[in-house]
Amino acid sequence: MALYSIILSAGKSSRMGSDKAFLQIEGKTWLDTIIEKIQPVSAGICLVSGSNHQKLQNHKYNFPVRIVHNTTPELGMFSSLKLAINTLNTASHALIHLIDHPLICPETYLKIVAALDDQHQIFMPALASEKRSGHPIIINRQVMDMIIAAPLSANLHDIIIALPVDKLKRIPVTDRHILDNINTPGQFRSQINS
Repeated sequence: MALYSIILSAGKSSRMGSDKAFLQIEGKTWLDTIIEKIQPVSAGICLVSGSNHQKLQNHKYNFPVRIVHNTTPELGMFSSLKLAINTLNTASHALIHLIDHPLICPETYLKIVAALDDQHQIFMPALASEKRSGHPIIINRQVMDMIIAAPLSANLHDIIIALPVDKLKRIPVTDRHILDNINTPGQFRSQINS
């Protein structure tokens, strides 16, 4: 199995007011925090940049990271995902990580990866207590190929719901941060203080 991780960081972070990748948690950027957590389960890491490309290029990384520049991030997150997947020719699976989920516990990544099998195509953590799925998700090669073939007007949600239900595997976790969606300074303060 060759699992590669994709970090989507091409958005403008306009509601946050500054680039989410460089916000700090306990003295580390969100970006470095995420990379440190996914690196142990990843054969490689692909970071998608947008208007922040130069800043991400200049950043000092503790682990090898391939940066893919989305020159048209206004086309949406799916355009960034397509660009990243196009660079992962040898990947059997891809972990898709949003930049606004820096608080996920390291054990959650290990649990999702341990649940990989040949019968399912999408793997996502789920809070058993609330029957809600979250992030990050892992997709297999077939889903990666569907994304590459899909038009830019498509989105990942549509691809997921078009699959037979038995191809989706929900992995029970207790980590509430899989549901985080930190887009504003207020949401960030609320998550840090919870």
